[in-house]
Formats: sequence, C-alpha cells, structure tokens
Amino acid sequence: MTPAGSRREAADRSAGQDQAAAPGVTDADLIRAAALDCPDVAAISAGAFGQVASYLPGRIVPGVRVDDVRVEVHVVARYGPPLREVADQIGDAVAPLLAGRPLRVVIDDILLPGETLTDPDPGPPEAPLPPGDQPA
Repeated sequence: MTPAGSRREAADRSAGQDQAAAPGVTDADLIRAAALDCPDVAAISAGAFGQVASYLPGRIVPGVRVDDVRVEVHVVARYGPPLREVADQIGDAVAPLLAGRPLRVVIDDILLPGETLTDPDPGPPEAPLPPGDQPA
C-alpha cells in the first residue's frame, strides 16, 4: 500500500504533466481520470438518470460535477472493500485537484464478482452535447 502523501505527490506531478500535455484539459477531466485510476473504482457513473456531469463548451464530462464551491464524483465501486475505503481512495487521488473545495463522493452501484458492466463508461470526456443543448 502506498502512503497517501506519496499518492498525492504523484497526482500533483501527473496532473501538472496532463495539463501541460493536453490543452483544454479541465479540473473535471483530471478529477475523473484520478478517480478512475483508483483500484476499487470499477467505473464512473453519470447517476441514475445521467444527470451528473460537468457541462463545458461543446462537451460534457460525465460523472463529475465541478463548480466554484464543491466537487462531486459518482462511481461504481468494486465489491469487497468497505465503501468508506473506496471514498477515501478517491479523496486521496483527487485531493491535489480540489483547490480547497469540499469533495462529495457518491457510490451509485457496486460491481459484484462475475458481473460485467453493461455500460462500463458513460462516454468519453469529450462526449458532445446534443445539438439543441449547445451553450450560447
């Protein structure tokens, strides 16, 4: 097990590299990637009705809601570890990206052994908005 400080330092380094390597990458993109990298996270979830997302110009980032005052991440956890541990893993992974905002982790589902995800990913971070929903 890696100490939390080491994970945070690694996340700080990789977040800086990601931002430098990919113009247009937002906090929502980085938070989503960090959460997906957690070993007990099976997938990101857009919520029961697909409503959890960050809406950006011309695209959405499903499963992560970021605004000026808070960050919310919705996931499907792997069966086994206590859910508090899963939430703590996500908290440790995204801590360098929060910029002082509180984090809310929502575990929408649990992937049981032998199950496969019917929709393992609600879409790429670049998923376009429907034509009528383009920002003005």
